[in-house]
Amino acid sequence: MPTSLLVQGTMTLLPARFSLCFLALLTAVSGCTAGVGAGSDTEEVVTADGDDGKADGAIELRVRASDTTLWVDKLLTRVGDSLVLSGRTSRNLTSGSPFIFDDVYGQWSQPSTRTFEVRWEAGEARGLLSGVDLFFGLGFSPSSSRPDALTSHTRVQPRLVAFEGRGMSLSADVHPVVSGGRTVFRIRGTTREKIFGLHAQAGDVALSDVAVLDDTHFQIDLLDDHVLALFGSESRLSVTVDLRNGPQTKSASVALRVATLGLTARDAYEVWPVITCDQDVLACLDGLPDGTTDLGPCGDARPVLACRAQAGVTMDDTRLAAAIATIGARLDAIGLAADASGLVGRDREAAFTEGAYATVEESLTDLAGRWYADVAALEAAQNTAIETALDRVYARPLDLVEAHTPVAGDLNATRAVFADAILAHLASLNLSNTEYGRSLESVVHENRAGHVAAIRFMRDEASPEIIGENTYYIAQWLGAHVEAIINPASGAVTSILFEID
Repeated sequence: MPTSLLVQGTMTLLPARFSLCFLALLTAVSGCTAGVGAGSDTEEVVTADGDDGKADGAIELRVRASDTTLWVDKLLTRVGDSLVLSGRTSRNLTSGSPFIFDDVYGQWSQPSTRTFEVRWEAGEARGLLSGVDLFFGLGFSPSSSRPDALTSHTRVQPRLVAFEGRGMSLSADVHPVVSGGRTVFRIRGTTREKIFGLHAQAGDVALSDVAVLDDTHFQIDLLDDHVLALFGSESRLSVTVDLRNGPQTKSASVALRVATLGLTARDAYEVWPVITCDQDVLACLDGLPDGTTDLGPCGDARPVLACRAQAGVTMDDTRLAAAIATIGARLDAIGLAADASGLVGRDREAAFTEGAYATVEESLTDLAGRWYADVAALEAAQNTAIETALDRVYARPLDLVEAHTPVAGDLNATRAVFADAILAHLASLNLSNTEYGRSLESVVHENRAGHVAAIRFMRDEASPEIIGENTYYIAQWLGAHVEAIINPASGAVTSILFEID
């Protein structure tokens, strides 16, 4: 029985007695095709790099085992909030069951006797993104010469497609790696000129996990929420690098492709066994400097996470409770209670302080279950979570309290309204696209005391200036000129000017 394999999108038939030797040689040379098993009861193909099919997902992967052929679309599609993988077989299907680790995973449907679809709601599809081993149990109409049941194996991989723009090269491959205690999706890029700044957005969401690695190389980490939001939508990943002659921007869409497809009549767990901890990966993890939170140098997420039981430390309930117990002392140490009156006014101090505590607690709780290479890395993650939450508290205090109500003719009330209006305006700006070149939280983090002092002046000391028919309140915020026009009849702000020198 001949064995078939896919090489750069071309199907080739090989005599069975030559298939293993040829497959081993081809795999070593190209890395694009892998044979599994010792005969025609099993076959697996791997999508060649750069071969992602058409945008409509019409191009298929094909495998054949036990005189049965399986095709699946190379690209998943999105229907509403669902991710859909479509396929067909050469025989009539009687049943199908998608599963991982013996648990049902996805909703199976059959539009016709030989076609099928598997759907995952966006909220349950996170495992797909990281390349989990996904199996389909396939039942067929009885046949005297062919098995009634086969099992398919697939892995899905995010990939960048439909590039637009210039100034840099972005890798199409999106690698799941472990960083910050969780799986992130890493994109690498290069430029020909020195990089002076780096900014990235997933749709309208500014990305914070961006890093310039050296003069001409950078990386961007997406969360699974970012990947799911970009996949199958009009939103795009947008990357801007600041070069000597100005900023350059490049964008791309996110696709989900079937990276591997296999079919077997044998025990699928024997053909595709669960990944175990490789000693080289374990040695890499043990060799990382203390406090390292980026485990990407040790490989992709799946082989790294396979060593979780043998290395590292997890943020469990005991460690989380101990971290939460430190919040009060941390807030006292930075003088949050004293800063509250300037940020939100004396009448809202208690509500603000309570909200700040809850914000920090929520940030720490987000670390629950995350796994780090060592205790130092976990403690570094705790400190980062606390600082990130405090930056948000200081930069966006109106997220924690209600804005003041305008009162006509009341100076103190108008000052409070002025300060609140400036805080709200700052929160609406994307300072990354200004001369500040970074987010509001980053700007406030670098000059927290100056930020508090500026808002306190607006709230306690700003005086009205009458120019023509308008009443102005004018101040400075970290080098920027700010002013607001107040309607005397209502005490409300009618317009704001924010001007960077």
